[in-house]
Amino acid sequence: MLRTVQDILDNADVLAARFENYKPKPEDERSHDWLAANSWWPGEMPGCEISMLIAVLLFSETTIAKLAGHGITPEEVRQVNDGDRVLIRNPRPRVEGSLLMIGTAYGGRVLTVVLEPEPADSGIWNVRTGWPASAAQKGLYRRERRHGA
Repeated sequence: MLRTVQDILDNADVLAARFENYKPKPEDERSHDWLAANSWWPGEMPGCEISMLIAVLLFSETTIAKLAGHGITPEEVRQVNDGDRVLIRNPRPRVEGSLLMIGTAYGGRVLTVVLEPEPADSGIWNVRTGWPASAAQKGLYRRERRHGA
């Protein structure tokens, strides 16, 4: 896995080709409605992790300011998405299909990020806010990593 900005820059053509040539299998595609109907919050069912491609993360100026207020950069959010992250249904969604993404940035901080689906494209997600993961969220992340490993 690429770990530094320089690694990413050195491999930009390879990464772009992987993204451009990605063809999901029909059986791997899931709609936001399916996700809402078939996902659970931890404690409701073991193995609560959701598996899905998040191809593009969108950041508004408001979101960037919210993240900065928690000491988080958009780059760290991208690092969480690119790494070994856990996706779960948001227990307090403002938008149907909202998810929490929990994972580590390259520096090792465990972060929780709120994502909302972009209605026009299932691979695009709007970042709404994020924060350093709580003890409970870190525990969930570690349990799911052990379970999924």
